[in-house]
Amino acid sequence: MGNSKWSLLIAAAVSVESAAAAYISYKNATGDLADPSGWGGNLPSVSDDYACIDKSGPYTASDDLDWGCFCDYAVSAVIDFTATPERTVRLHHTDRLVTFMGDGQKLILKGGAWGFDSLKDMVVFSGDNSNTLVLSNSCNIVNAKTFILNQQNGTACPNGNTLVIADGAGVSSVWARFGSSLCYDNRLEILSGGSLTIGSWFWLDNNASSRDNVIIVDGDGSKINLGNDEFRMGNQGYDNELLVRNGGAVVSPNGGAVMTIGANDGAHDNRARFESSSVLSVNAVNLKGFENTLSADASRFSVGSVSFGGRDNSFAATNTPVECTSLSLASASSHTGNNFIINGGSSVFALPVSSSPEGTDIYGKQGYGNTFSIENGASWSFAGNLRLMQDSSNNVFRVAGGASVSNPDGELTFGYSNPTNCTGNKVEITGGALTAKKILVQGTDNGIVVSNGTVRTSDSWGICLGYKYAALPAYDTTNCYLQVQGDAPRVELVDGNFRVTNGARLRFDIPECGYAENHVPVKVGWLTFSAGSKIEIECSRFVEKTGGKIQLLWVANSIIAPEGELQAIADSCSGLPDGCSLIVKSREIWLKTPSRKGLKVYVR
Repeated sequence: MGNSKWSLLIAAAVSVESAAAAYISYKNATGDLADPSGWGGNLPSVSDDYACIDKSGPYTASDDLDWGCFCDYAVSAVIDFTATPERTVRLHHTDRLVTFMGDGQKLILKGGAWGFDSLKDMVVFSGDNSNTLVLSNSCNIVNAKTFILNQQNGTACPNGNTLVIADGAGVSSVWARFGSSLCYDNRLEILSGGSLTIGSWFWLDNNASSRDNVIIVDGDGSKINLGNDEFRMGNQGYDNELLVRNGGAVVSPNGGAVMTIGANDGAHDNRARFESSSVLSVNAVNLKGFENTLSADASRFSVGSVSFGGRDNSFAATNTPVECTSLSLASASSHTGNNFIINGGSSVFALPVSSSPEGTDIYGKQGYGNTFSIENGASWSFAGNLRLMQDSSNNVFRVAGGASVSNPDGELTFGYSNPTNCTGNKVEITGGALTAKKILVQGTDNGIVVSNGTVRTSDSWGICLGYKYAALPAYDTTNCYLQVQGDAPRVELVDGNFRVTNGARLRFDIPECGYAENHVPVKVGWLTFSAGSKIEIECSRFVEKTGGKIQLLWVANSIIAPEGELQAIADSCSGLPDGCSLIVKSREIWLKTPSRKGLKVYVR
């Protein structure tokens, strides 16, 4: 080790000590650290002496130890108090738990309690590189006010360091900071029943250049206990990661913790992942910055309120039950491209929805291009009025792959009557099912696309395309739509009225082989079709390959047409291929096209 490195380490170690500090080394390769003979006849004092080890040990202690400071010269060393678990080491004249006197060192502390003589800030690594401290066998760190894992020392930035808390070991502090100023490539591993307990806030990083730091919580009983403040996972930095797996947990015992991923605008690509029966239980989750993610696979989430800011952030839970108290995908016009995904047959989403007239809008205000998705067998059942995309544009609400959203006793409203703040939103039902008491679509260019999925209503109100909220007469509702795709889409309002009003569109994209045998895509109790609305049909592939007569809509009771003329509905459909026509009967709507019979020969 060069003189400059030595000087830097000594300066860091004695920042709170006098210039007369003595470095007293234990003489033996192994032995009892409470035996004065091992120290040359006198134990290190509690004033400003450094108790130093430079051999591998293992070392024990027959009595409690009171030192001024503690430093480690050894490449690898073990201090083992497992035979005397009540043993305590108190440091009286330092802010360092241990001062590593080089790089690439490893120290293992087994059993006992280590800490200060009074509550004060505690630093583990300061300007160090590639050092490892292992706390195991129920070793506990005590009297830490702010537990600082990595602290920059002058221009020396800690990197490549690892703290392991394992086998029932624990660290308790009022506050905790993984990194101070610039730090990178550092690790905190909580394994095999180890724990980190924080009374207040815990920040992973504190500098825009802090990167590639990792926290791992692995195994049953391994846990981060958060206090009643904020856990910032990616405060300003990037590419930092929290990985919780195999039954590990991040919890808020008192229920007040907020987990924020990407706290500031510049924080990006930070990740929190929960896998294999792990648990996240906090009062709130915030996703800010950009391209930050929170994900779960086969775990359990109880996350309180979930709020998105920034852009392109993602919350994704696969085969994971998720309990929320509220959800907002945006709160400003700059909040775009955010995704909330519930995926897999074991994923049951629980979010209460207000039964008040105002209802609940999970899309928040002013954002655009955000997506809520229930996929691949996941489910969400609730009772209340879900009013989506009331003040935001170009968003997607998706139910796909056998997933279901069910609100049989409440209202679903998509869009709003203010076209300035609510345009281009889409509800996609792709192989999934959406059930509600009634469904209202309003605003401008907002619609529902049913692609081999199912939309059902349970009330006589049914579905209204182009709904206009009476309290806002100054705003228009235009060009709302329902679009059916695939060979077996289902829109089922057997006891409900299907209203197509205020210039709305009912569109059929007919596949080349038509619908499944005896399948009618839209079945309703009544069809109310207003002047200015229209039916659109895309059938070019069907006409070319199959052709013939195909039923589009069946009505249980009656069709109410403009001025009582069914032909007005047929006339609203324009642009059909030559030889095709729309036939509107008293209770049915059909498409008639030329039949394609016999053998076709294609010459290429």
